[in-house]
Amino acid sequence: MRFKSNPVIINAIHWDGSEIALNQIKAMAASTPELIQYAIASNTLYVLTPEGILAANINDWIVQLPGPVYFPMNPSIFNNFFTLAE
Repeated sequence: MRFKSNPVIINAIHWDGSEIALNQIKAMAASTPELIQYAIASNTLYVLTPEGILAANINDWIVQLPGPVYFPMNPSIFNNFFTLAE
């Protein structure tokens, strides 16, 4: 899905721990698959960011910025900055 924060439009996927969300995130990061790793045993999604490796919590948004750069983002922060782009 696409979202906007005036004037920026980004791609983001809601991480709910499901296989569907994992496949959507992998598809979003298809050109740079090494940036997204998933640990099956702990159901943890890891995102390689410019600041290092961050674990995404269930309900975080995985945000794709230009570059491409990926970040897990807390839903309350995400909802304060972005609205659904049409």
